[in-house]
Amino acid sequence: MVFFFVCFLGTLLAGGIHQHTTMTGFLSTGVLWAFAAAFFYALTSIMGKGIQILSPLLTTVIQTTLGVLLLIPLVEWSNFVHLTFENWLYILVTGFIHTGFVFYLFFSSLRELKAQTIAILVFIDSIIAILLDVTILNYHPDIYQLLGIFLVFVGISYSPKDERILEKT
Repeated sequence: MVFFFVCFLGTLLAGGIHQHTTMTGFLSTGVLWAFAAAFFYALTSIMGKGIQILSPLLTTVIQTTLGVLLLIPLVEWSNFVHLTFENWLYILVTGFIHTGFVFYLFFSSLRELKAQTIAILVFIDSIIAILLDVTILNYHPDIYQLLGIFLVFVGISYSPKDERILEKT
């Protein structure tokens, strides 16, 4: 459990919590939406791991359809009027690959992975995003973000040792 808190603190630092002087300023960055997304991601992972009757493909179709139905009322359709055929093609390809195919991989892998492995992958996701920013966009993280990245890796490296101790007892 300690690794979880170390990773969580690292994620907060890597995400830039230190860049705000007030709690209102921090919350106005969308962090509540990020925490809500993380909560629902965890909920989806837990529920997806427990679904053994449905195939991963059917689970993906149900999840995606439910998401579309819930989000359609929030779409501002006037923003899509001026899109070209090429824009729509990119949107559809990105949607099918990132939503359809990746969700299929996600739901099919949930049954095979341990919950601890899934938790590690969730924490390392944000670190990979920052490292890609550094590599591709020439982003320069500050010392706190580097500390956050370090803490995530420390927490992750602690996790397997904890698992082996549990297996020995």
